[in-house]
Amino acid sequence: MSFAGCDIGDDDSNGKSNAKRAEKGKQDKKAQRTCEARGINVLEGKTGTCIRDKQRFTLVNRHSSLRLKELAVRLGKFSSKDTLPGPVGTVKPDKGKAFVLMDVTWRNRDARAHELSKDQKQLKLRIAEARFDEAMKAENAFPTSFFNQNKIVKPRGAQRGTVIFVVKATAVKALTQRGADPQLLVWNFSSVGKERPPDGAIRLWK
Repeated sequence: MSFAGCDIGDDDSNGKSNAKRAEKGKQDKKAQRTCEARGINVLEGKTGTCIRDKQRFTLVNRHSSLRLKELAVRLGKFSSKDTLPGPVGTVKPDKGKAFVLMDVTWRNRDARAHELSKDQKQLKLRIAEARFDEAMKAENAFPTSFFNQNKIVKPRGAQRGTVIFVVKATAVKALTQRGADPQLLVWNFSSVGKERPPDGAIRLWK
């Protein structure tokens, strides 16, 4: 009977050990997929797909296309302006702020037709730890903004337009500075408005 008791104890111990090893293996694999582990950060400057904030995230440099599940985005030139021409007069930002204009081309990779940033929430500009929303007043007045184009793009179709952000005037110089890690943040259509981290981003400084 004592041998039987020992056998049962050994089997149970081995089972727990195997379960712990399996769990540790899963945790190690998850850790290897994080952005930090893969060097997809400001220090190492690598690009690719990784796990950030418990979510799949893809980062590319500014001369590459960002390919997400539902859309692909490519960034052209970007610049800053103190004023913009409007249909009934000059459009100005609040005191101490400036406009950032970005030339963006996107392609619909989804099976459904979509309008990019329909509610002006799909794209954001990040400089350091600050996030900037699209400037509604400026985009309403700018003829090539996606808002004014009001175009629904069919699957596999593409569109080019302008996205405008309003930032602190002092932040304009940081648009190409590595230390500020400026990025154009992008959400899939199914992620917009759900308080989720971005699905991908385009790095502006590299």
